[in-house]
Amino acid sequence: MERGNAKGKAGYKKIGFPALKPSEMDINVPAGVNMAPLDLKFFSVNWVKLGTKSTLCTILSDMTAIDVCFLIGLKSIRHASIARRMSWASYRATTRVEDIAYCLMGLFAVNMPLLYGEGERAFIRLQEEIMKRPDDQSLFAWTDQTLSRGSDEGFGMLARSPADFDCSGNFIPFQNSPSTLFSMSNKGLSMDLSLEPHGRLEDSYLAALDCVEPPNYNEFLDVYLRRHTNGNNQYTRVKAQDLCRTKAPSRRRALHQTVYIREPISIPGMLDDTPQNFIQLR
Repeated sequence: MERGNAKGKAGYKKIGFPALKPSEMDINVPAGVNMAPLDLKFFSVNWVKLGTKSTLCTILSDMTAIDVCFLIGLKSIRHASIARRMSWASYRATTRVEDIAYCLMGLFAVNMPLLYGEGERAFIRLQEEIMKRPDDQSLFAWTDQTLSRGSDEGFGMLARSPADFDCSGNFIPFQNSPSTLFSMSNKGLSMDLSLEPHGRLEDSYLAALDCVEPPNYNEFLDVYLRRHTNGNNQYTRVKAQDLCRTKAPSRRRALHQTVYIREPISIPGMLDDTPQNFIQLR
């Protein structure tokens, strides 16, 4: 569905439903506010009418994991948290690595250059653009389920793929929290977080995000951080396969400070298709 057709003349587009998975649903979202178009008709391969988006909304919701209220336009997608919107794309598959990021620009109403060859860096750039807009820390409430339970691999606060949001569809920002700023700097992602020591190691902390999972509005989602030894208030996310929960009273006792969370120096797959040139320095 091209943006220009959202309120224009009727058109046709072939979509597939062979595996009944969200990744098979080729329905794009324009940069507007609804899951367009509202008047959407479905036909079989033999041009037998199957129904409309309204009459098939329950089936479409089951196949895409997108709530009915967003599909039929009762609610603007702006009311869906970042984590929920990411979860809608968690099963999506694209031919080129970069397209998994580029196809989501309309869903988050952001724009960025298309740089084929950058690999998974495209999804990092998408998240950096999303950070410039709503104050919604559910962007950081993801888990990498491909990691083993005992893995202590270091990560930044940004996910590598929408698949990392597969279990994050119910996370929402905490409405009563004051607005906080987060931005990317040369020291890493700058965030104001409530830190609480965790475990027996002096460099291990729990950092509470301004996110909850209804109906548990008294429990905040936490990520595990490990402090660097350089003394510059820099941290790395660890145990990215899991999130912790912290009760509100414990969070109020935690130390609130500005921290810098480093992204990995190299992103896997970033240079797979990128032409490389070398020069000799004398």
